Amino acid sequence: PRLSHQVAMKNDIQPAIKLRFILLGGFRMQCGEQSLSDDLIHLRKARDLLKLLALAPNHRLHREEVLDLLWPEHSPQQAAHNLSQTLYTLRHNLTALDPCIRLGFDEENLFLLPADGISTDVEDFENAARSARSRAGQINNQTITSCLEAIRMYTGDLLPDDGPSDLFYQRREQLCQLYVDLLLFFAHANLELNSFTP
Repeated sequence: PRLSHQVAMKNDIQPAIKLRFILLGGFRMQCGEQSLSDDLIHLRKARDLLKLLALAPNHRLHREEVLDLLWPEHSPQQAAHNLSQTLYTLRHNLTALDPCIRLGFDEENLFLLPADGISTDVEDFENAARSARSRAGQINNQTITSCLEAIRMYTGDLLPDDGPSDLFYQRREQLCQLYVDLLLFFAHANLELNSFTP
């Protein structure tokens, strides 16, 4: 009976689910069947912080960088207080999405850490684009297929609803240029093979 009880408990344990950020063409977070969109996060700075963490390397940002980006006009004390309030709000939103998501500090670095990691459509697009362009020296049908797959991953500009925000403008322009470069490379590769892939 004890063994069967342990097996039953083990079967009740839900597998960890990766947190997914959709940033191209709009903003949305997905964790299994649960989702979180812009309109459900009422504090604008909380939305901005979440997007910054999604785009940051390893999804970490130094505390001072966060304060400078989000509250450049405030004193260090006021900015720190605002950050504390923003984190409180954001943790509430994230807990509703997945209670296992951790948002906190590792020494001076703010991190976002779900139970099974994070994936973003931006990273997927950049990796696919990098892979496609690495084939530039050997153009063949596989090159065209890889390039087309990367092109299809670009489902819109980065966070278009944020407008000309200084927080995301530069990265938006970089991704847009990468997309244009892919289109030009795709056209060049098709001309090289004298073919067209619909």
